[in-house]
Amino acid sequence: MFLDSQIEYLLWLQNIRESLNGFLDPFFMSVTYFGEYLIAFAFLGLIYWSVNKKAGEFLILTHAFSVMCNIFVKMLACINRPWILSDKIKPVPDAIPGASGYSFPSGHTSKAMAIWGGLAVLLWDDKKVRYSMLVLILLIAFSRNYLGVHTPQDIIFSFVMGIIIVYFAYKIYKKSESDESVSTKIFAAGTVFAVITLVTAIFKYYHLDGQKFLDYAYQMPSFYYNFGYAFGAISGWFACKKFIPFETDNISWMKRIIRFIFGYLIILIIIYQGKEVLISDFGKCKGSLICAFITGIFITFFYPWIFTKAEKLLKKN
Repeated sequence: MFLDSQIEYLLWLQNIRESLNGFLDPFFMSVTYFGEYLIAFAFLGLIYWSVNKKAGEFLILTHAFSVMCNIFVKMLACINRPWILSDKIKPVPDAIPGASGYSFPSGHTSKAMAIWGGLAVLLWDDKKVRYSMLVLILLIAFSRNYLGVHTPQDIIFSFVMGIIIVYFAYKIYKKSESDESVSTKIFAAGTVFAVITLVTAIFKYYHLDGQKFLDYAYQMPSFYYNFGYAFGAISGWFACKKFIPFETDNISWMKRIIRFIFGYLIILIIIYQGKEVLISDFGKCKGSLICAFITGIFITFFYPWIFTKAEKLLKKN
């Protein structure tokens, strides 16, 4: 009954889409991109490398742990996408490539809560930022329903989970400012959670008798990509704290811009060129994992190491 009412809601939205001849589809596709990796990587890189390192660390960790929690719950619940649950659901075709993996909970919503919700918490006293971020999160969440790729339970669970993650992450973040040992505990907790998540995904029993079930092999590249990024980001963050004391204070705007542009260009190369090569060499699952791990650790460790060395060399010359 509960699921039936959700399908009816999605069909109601679908009827609106069809009656408008897809007029609002481009708008909601644009909105949903704010819950995807490309915009996340750009924003996280900008803050972490060029604007405010401490704020960047908080947002990166919130984002990484949110991704890890999301895929852990996905692999436990194994709930199919709306168009698998009901053949009446016809999602917007352009939204399907970004809807790989299981449906519950919504990855876009949890990532949006981690980044834009985290930003709202950091700038809580600025009401314009706080409320605009809340509106953006709600629009991203609703877009997943409007596009037909998630049920309401998917986004509601992610929204609540995101609030909990951001709340505890902020508490830990504030504590880490006065206690350096907290970073080691965060890395240890992240590593343990990563091992548990990976073991669960690999050894969990997936067959459900009598139910329509999306191919397990279809799910795993998405799982490995998300897992690889999250663990890479956490590992790189910890290594950077220990070995690369770079700063974002008292640097010129030109240096900030150069750091961001070159860093993001390399990320795009890794994603669009590196992933293709790695998948052809190692297969979809291993290739996706390696590519995402490289992306995560590049953002948090290798690129700070690169621009720190480059800036020192330029200063000497």
